[in-house]
Amino acid sequence: MSKKLVLGLTAAMVLFCSALLIGPRVSDAEADLMCVRNFRFTSFLGFSLNCDSPGLIAAALNPPTLLEEGNIRQSRPGMIYLAHLISLPLNPVISLFRGPDADKIHGPEYPLYVKSVFFEWFPVYLSYEILNFSILFLAVILYLRVVAPLAPEAWTVPAVGLLLIFNDVVKAYFWSPHMQMFNVLVPVFCIWVFVGVLRWGWFESWRILVLAGGAGLGVLAYPTFALFIPVALVPLPWIRGHSPWPVVASRATAIVVLCLAPSVVWWAYVMTTVGSYYQHEVVQYKQVVWMLEAARQGLPTLFSALADKGSMMLGFAIDQGAPALTILTLSVVVALTTRPASMATPTKGHGWAGRGRRDSDHRADAGVHNRSGHDHRASGLHVGSRHDRDCRSRRRSGRAAAEWPQLDRLSRGGNCGGD
Repeated sequence: MSKKLVLGLTAAMVLFCSALLIGPRVSDAEADLMCVRNFRFTSFLGFSLNCDSPGLIAAALNPPTLLEEGNIRQSRPGMIYLAHLISLPLNPVISLFRGPDADKIHGPEYPLYVKSVFFEWFPVYLSYEILNFSILFLAVILYLRVVAPLAPEAWTVPAVGLLLIFNDVVKAYFWSPHMQMFNVLVPVFCIWVFVGVLRWGWFESWRILVLAGGAGLGVLAYPTFALFIPVALVPLPWIRGHSPWPVVASRATAIVVLCLAPSVVWWAYVMTTVGSYYQHEVVQYKQVVWMLEAARQGLPTLFSALADKGSMMLGFAIDQGAPALTILTLSVVVALTTRPASMATPTKGHGWAGRGRRDSDHRADAGVHNRSGHDHRASGLHVGSRHDRDCRSRRRSGRAAAEWPQLDRLSRGGNCGGD
């Protein structure tokens, strides 16, 4: 993975997120409708704070409130506790700036925003922003881990990667303490894990157990992290040949246990302490359970509900996926119209010219090697050949070969000594 690529996408992320402070993006007239509260620093700088953010800030200021009966954040304590821990070393630093008149920044309309509490909640707000940036940065890094080895020099890699940054989720939630930023990270994380299990042999490594535990902690912040379980287990029919079924079954069980254990422990702790457990998303919005409720009313009702929600999600996917589809289409067009000169014209008896010459050189070099009975590098007979130069070039770009060995073998014109 190129450092220039990482630095370029990170710079784009910083510039874009900084540009979001030109605003607020939502007018005061639409603020209540859009569920935001506008902050203004100057006549042209400001941002819109999501209406869920004050509750998340208040919970991180005093985490024990999560143990109150019916607390709507009770089922998602992970990010709240993490923001609280990050804010602890920030408190003494922020206290050094108690001099400025904070009322000029946010106004006195809402109790959380008045000067008397500004320096109490600002360290927590800054902690959430550190988390938002870290989540977005991690999504970019995992994307590059998966995609960059396939085409290290292709312009489509950073082009598609920019869509992780330039999207509605980042625009709406980056400057607000919120859990929606996980909508960017979780899909990329799952793809990375799937590729790791299928291509890089993670299922037989301790790495998958560590990732299962990390995903389990992630479930405490955003339940969609539970998708780690099917993502890690779906590739098993293609990789189980490396281990007997009892070993595979025991490791799969360990993955499930590690991924669910943190949530089970938290549920047991809340039930023991409070006597009840409140899942706001299920009670208020019927998440997940709506399918069971529709099924009880009959199959026609279930199919109708599935069609309605499926069409809604498909509409969202089309809106968000249109830029990606455009970039991928352009990349295909560019690839077809700008093929390398070595693949441009077939020659008689050799197929494509470049491939024919490379195969011819390889056969000639192999003949020299067979006659001499010595390694071609030791004998010096292979030095200077086209094939040898190709091999050295491949070794210099060896990251793709290391991470995607099957793809590399398919793309080679011949076998390189020492590969």
